[in-house]
Amino acid sequence: MHLKNEMELLEQLIHPGIMQIYELLHDDVNYYIVSELVTDGTLFDYLVKQTETKYGAIPEAHAKQLIK
Repeated sequence: MHLKNEMELLEQLIHPGIMQIYELLHDDVNYYIVSELVTDGTLFDYLVKQTETKYGAIPEAHAKQLIK
């Protein structure tokens, strides 16, 4: 699948756990994505912080909430 097709699919997705993409623009060289502003950091940073437990993992119940 081409990048353009994937981005068009993401533009159609509406889910509280996925950053909303409002518009896709492009020229001959670049694609431009107009998206929702997310200020709480990245999911990766959140997961790293959450895994700093003595077991090195987030509890299953918490992971289940993140995936919903």
